[in-house]
Amino acid sequence: MTEEDDLRERQKSPFAEVTSQMLEMTASIEVFRWDEPVGTGSGIVGNEAGAIVTCAHLAPLRRGEPPPGNAASPYRFFVTVFDKLHDQSGGPRPASVRLYAREPWDVMILKVAVQEPRVALFASQARLYEGDDVTVVGYVWHEGNFLPVVRRTTLCTVPRADSPTCFLADVPAPGMSGGPVFLTEYSRVIGMNQGQLGADPSGRIYGLGVMLTAKHIMDLVTQVGGHVQR
Repeated sequence: MTEEDDLRERQKSPFAEVTSQMLEMTASIEVFRWDEPVGTGSGIVGNEAGAIVTCAHLAPLRRGEPPPGNAASPYRFFVTVFDKLHDQSGGPRPASVRLYAREPWDVMILKVAVQEPRVALFASQARLYEGDDVTVVGYVWHEGNFLPVVRRTTLCTVPRADSPTCFLADVPAPGMSGGPVFLTEYSRVIGMNQGQLGADPSGRIYGLGVMLTAKHIMDLVTQVGGHVQR
């Protein structure tokens, strides 16, 4: 090993290992409408049974359309996750829809057949504070491939007893919607990224960094069947 290689090894941050673990708990999702690709997103591997938690806005409905999960729905989903070998060699797998709740929480739970996935560890009891350093993880589609993206930001607000969401200081990149949010350097999921659009009184459109809390995610995953890890 050269002196340069030795220096590079010494400069490696423990955060790099944690980031790798975060990505293994994150799914990439391809969305098709009438067999045509219409978008991509990210998801959280919710349990060992293959529940994938993501955002319902990946499949917006038109007037009169049946929601995903209905046999007549025009939407189809393909999910790639890390399997027991901790790689993605299995490629995208077709997924069924177990829950679609566009309002008020923008949540969709998919089910995919996978053996021994790297399941997210949830921190539903973590005490959160405004200004906490958090990490948002997801996969962004670029030139025919999914690229892993890791964004560090902070919490602008904390969850209240009457609301399962709070706000992030930064709006993650398109395609990261549905990806997990972690307390930085701590590989447990505290929520799901729900990048959304808002409008000010003048009608100007702007992005919002929204996080759905881990406790609400865990409740929904349990509701559709299967245990979660914490």
